Amino acid sequence: MHEVPVAHFTLRWEADYARGFLEDSGIPCRLQDAALGAGGFYTGDLHGASVLVHETDLGRAREALESAGVLRAEGSVDTSPLPLLERDLPLMVRSDVTDIQAELEAAKRSVNRHGLYAVLGVTPAALIPLFGLVLQGNGGLVAVLSAMVVARETRRLIRASREVTRLKVLLMEMGDEADDAEAG
Repeated sequence: MHEVPVAHFTLRWEADYARGFLEDSGIPCRLQDAALGAGGFYTGDLHGASVLVHETDLGRAREALESAGVLRAEGSVDTSPLPLLERDLPLMVRSDVTDIQAELEAAKRSVNRHGLYAVLGVTPAALIPLFGLVLQGNGGLVAVLSAMVVARETRRLIRASREVTRLKVLLMEMGDEADDAEAG
């Protein structure tokens, strides 16, 4: 049978979330990660993923995801971490959510940047010393410089990844608070 995407999510955790609803509904599915090669290891869930189902299950899968609120009725995917900005929120809360989402996007870019530098073993600031060492034929120091860059950028990558997680959790908590306020 041929598999087709039922939805694509910009964040891997959202695709995992959708997959859970489909599995609970008894619809076989799998994720197709959008990250390619070694870069996927360093960038974690930031490349997103598609949820694939068999062609024959596409209608049931869309229905299950729409009823769970994962897909909008027209079939488009809500790619924001939480649909908070679509709600009638107080101005102060709306401003906080907007700021946090901007911080989240900046943190994601930071994860991508530090991941790339860690994979390459060089940063723009290390290029001039690297070229000088290469021109001098000092391969040992080139290796040391590269190892230092990898270690430093890996630490920065870990810090940026933690910041992404912290901001996602903060947005989820704000969403829970908004749900509680609407219910109460």
